[in-house]
Amino acid sequence: MMEKTVNLIYCGGDDAYEGILFSLLSVMRRTRRRLFVTVMTALLDRPDGKPVERAKVNYLRGLLRARRDGSDLSLVDMSDPLSRLLKKSGRDRNKGDPRQLLPLLTDRCGLAGRQLCLAHETLAPGDVGEVFDYPLDGRALGAVRDGVGSFLFSPDYVNAGVLLFDMEKARKCGFFEKARAYLCEARPGATLGNAVNGAGVEICPLPRCFNEQGGLRRDTVVRQYCRRLFLTPYPHLGRGSPQNSYDMPRGEYRRFERVYEEFLLQREGRNVK
Repeated sequence: MMEKTVNLIYCGGDDAYEGILFSLLSVMRRTRRRLFVTVMTALLDRPDGKPVERAKVNYLRGLLRARRDGSDLSLVDMSDPLSRLLKKSGRDRNKGDPRQLLPLLTDRCGLAGRQLCLAHETLAPGDVGEVFDYPLDGRALGAVRDGVGSFLFSPDYVNAGVLLFDMEKARKCGFFEKARAYLCEARPGATLGNAVNGAGVEICPLPRCFNEQGGLRRDTVVRQYCRRLFLTPYPHLGRGSPQNSYDMPRGEYRRFERVYEEFLLQREGRNVK
């Protein structure tokens, strides 16, 4: 049965705010059902370790409440649980951004029912309610096959940029505990994707259109801008953030032009008429 509310999760620190804003605006444009958004953030002891500022979260909450359909947002500070996880896993909090691991702590937020976790590098040209409603056939979570990982590691290797959780089943089968245990046992550089795939829990394969990683297609519902190789000013892997000078192909830009203009205005804190 179709739920009346679509539950979304975003994770990250203050430097992820613009990505969250852009992604959420694209979701709001295409998804007509009521939205309840949970933002999981954490403080890290490093220069770029600020959590998402409360004032910015209040701004996002205002955008959602302006829909006047009951949409709302909750901010959850996961600093202590993340700190304990990093300490237990022996990870250096100064390498990479450990807040990418926050989805592994979703069971510590008191959330129930279905939860759709979106990376802040995602945009939605379609209705994310289609992803949220997808049947998991009794499994704890669903994800889309990873274009690179399925070639390098395993044909069934999934991408962690879009994760659909059934919280009751995930808790029952111990998914979160198993994923965190894998993280603690794996090499120090293990990623969220490694932990999700290494938990040993059966994952429901979702259609490619729910997490398109290569290029926008006609049926794409969620487009994730993954890390990619940049040649200037020197060859390096960069975050594929469309709001941060990402070289979006012209055809894709046309699909997101209206929401991008809205993002630029909302980023300045002004209402779009």
